[in-house]
Amino acid sequence: MSSKLHVLNSSEEAGRSGARRPPGPLALELQKTMLRLKGQYMSEDGREVHYHQLRSSGLFQDYEGVARQLCDCDLTELDDNEKKAFFVNVYNALTVHGLARADPLPASVLELDRFWALTAYNIGGHLFSLDDIEHGVLRGEVSLFHLAYRK
Repeated sequence: MSSKLHVLNSSEEAGRSGARRPPGPLALELQKTMLRLKGQYMSEDGREVHYHQLRSSGLFQDYEGVARQLCDCDLTELDDNEKKAFFVNVYNALTVHGLARADPLPASVLELDRFWALTAYNIGGHLFSLDDIEHGVLRGEVSLFHLAYRK
């Protein structure tokens, strides 16, 4: 059992476009794109998403390019309500992104060892796992200040 975070948006290519995007619209684009992907690759009965097909699509590759832009986000641009909306959108998108990258793909997310603790994004140079976002940011059990200094 590995305890290493699986950071799904490499910072190596971040910032190459030259223009840093505002975090709110960026998170909203991630969420909208992920919803389009889920809709496109959902089974006819709506019970499952075909993640193998999803992750090999051009739209998913575009999504990952947008996710890399999170590395350059400046969250100080957001007020408290905007931060909550930002992290709700990022949390939902990161969950689907993590499932799309799971190998082998499980029958249920519950089969993935420590999925919420180890699936993460680099946001503004700081690492946030799904657990950090849910319990630390959204539920306020840990301060954002504390989480921001985990690199």
